[in-house]
Amino acid sequence: MNWIVLEAISAFIASVATLATLIYLAIQIRESNKLARSASLKSVLNDFIEYSVINNLNHPELGELQDRGLMDYDALSEREKAQFEGLLTRDIL
Repeated sequence: MNWIVLEAISAFIASVATLATLIYLAIQIRESNKLARSASLKSVLNDFIEYSVINNLNHPELGELQDRGLMDYDALSEREKAQFEGLLTRDIL
């Protein structure tokens, strides 16, 4: 074998190794994104459940307003709509 053939074989092996590395990284990034989305959704749901339970235990009237607002927002009066919106945005602001 001459040097040109060895160089071509080593370039081929290097390109295959690079391709394998890129595929591995793509798989790892995809799995990481799935885990991050799952953790984010779990956090939001836990916060909402905790918030709902605290509202229902400490302020039953606010819990009832929250339930009615989530079920049928248009059925609320203007005052109730304002209270409901304030209730939902209270922890955000």
